[in-house]
Amino acid sequence: MEQLAEFVQSALASDSNLAARMAVFNSDSDSQLVTSETGLDISRSELSISESRFDKSDGTFFDTSSIHSASSVSTITHIKSLRRMVSYSFEHTLAKARVYRKLARSSTTKSCMTIVTSNTEWSQLSGLSLGQISNISVICLPIHSYELHNSHLFDHTQAKASDGSTALHSAAAGGHAATVQLLIKTLGANKDAQDNLGRTALYHAASSGNESMVRVLIELGVDKQAKDDKGLTALHCAASNGNDSMIRVLVKLGVEMEAEDNDGCKALHHAALNGHIIAVQKLVGHFGVEPESKDKNGWTALHYATANGHTAIVRLLIKTLGTNKDAQDNIGRTALYHAASSGNESMVRVLIELGVEKEAKDSKGLTALHCAASNGNDSMVCVLVELGVDMEAKDNDGCAALHHATLNGHIITVQKLVGHFGVEPESKDNNGWTALHYAATKGSSAMIRLLIELGLDKESKAINGGTSNDSTSPNDPGLG
Repeated sequence: MEQLAEFVQSALASDSNLAARMAVFNSDSDSQLVTSETGLDISRSELSISESRFDKSDGTFFDTSSIHSASSVSTITHIKSLRRMVSYSFEHTLAKARVYRKLARSSTTKSCMTIVTSNTEWSQLSGLSLGQISNISVICLPIHSYELHNSHLFDHTQAKASDGSTALHSAAAGGHAATVQLLIKTLGANKDAQDNLGRTALYHAASSGNESMVRVLIELGVDKQAKDDKGLTALHCAASNGNDSMIRVLVKLGVEMEAEDNDGCKALHHAALNGHIIAVQKLVGHFGVEPESKDKNGWTALHYATANGHTAIVRLLIKTLGTNKDAQDNIGRTALYHAASSGNESMVRVLIELGVEKEAKDSKGLTALHCAASNGNDSMVCVLVELGVDMEAKDNDGCAALHHATLNGHIITVQKLVGHFGVEPESKDNNGWTALHYAATKGSSAMIRLLIELGLDKESKAINGGTSNDSTSPNDPGLG
């Protein structure tokens, strides 16, 4: 044994760094070393390793060591014998573990946790392939992060699934507060990590409706104003879902009520768009959100509620919350125009009942009736005329609803306007064109016949002298 000790001590004396590391290992005196062949007991404190080498030919790891013992043992002439001779008592149990048995049957030397690094085949524990490392090194040597060539692969707090979510996202969405605290406070997980949609743990907690989780995350210092790829915050999410209680929690915890997404929409817009009347009431009536705030298109909450048919919210905004009922978007269109455009007759009736301006015009001078006539929505035309909308109103080009209906080929609409409601068939635009001129430019013989039957003069002339019989295409007045 003395000869072995001298041989091992001499072989490994050169590596002071590893010797220092083993000092940490040696300070832990639990567990005994045993020899499977001689029965020799060697305490952990009696073993020091100062240098490691590998036999590249067969992937075997071997150590040279210094072992001091009063007992005698046959001299080991080759250092590889140490690996076969010395083992820890708990290694026998470990060797029976499923993961080790699975690796033993495999023809590769990959670590089961680092399959992605097949080109280098690093071990999870020491940066060395399992086929090249000894049991002693795997189990006992202190491993430092800077020694791992691919240490980033083992930072599982930052590992992401295919959708970009981390363990923190999953814990937050699942309501596992203890796990969330462990990940952030103890393991140092990025508390504002974003998934593939740019959403953080706070967004997922709000989406799942878990108020206590939202409180925990904000107490742990997450970014309350974090936005996803669409610019949506946790408050946008709560408002879109109509989660009134979550809205209250987020606002009280300091989440910005007027935050805008990429389209300039605020939480109020999302609540109105999705028909959540209580959320709208809380945001405006309780928390004081500006009811007439506009998105990038100039739409207010009233525009969104109207266009999406949410009558109760329209009534709330106008009657209770005092929203400007004739607010115009960026192209001058009011809620009434959008109601007519979407074909919602009951919404048109509600708006006019609430006192909106029936003759409101957009930036091109178009009214709700122009819109209905252009779309050929005969039923909407009837409702608007019945409710007193001016049938002869003209846009910026001097065109009436009849011109728009004719230009777009809506025969039944033309029939109703002239034959049923009695609009002036000879009405002219700024160029002196009648509906017949527009029918001629489109080459619609059916429309021409109808207009003549309705009393239009086929010889009427425009300002430029052209008649409806001219084959040349007249100037297009640019109807919209």
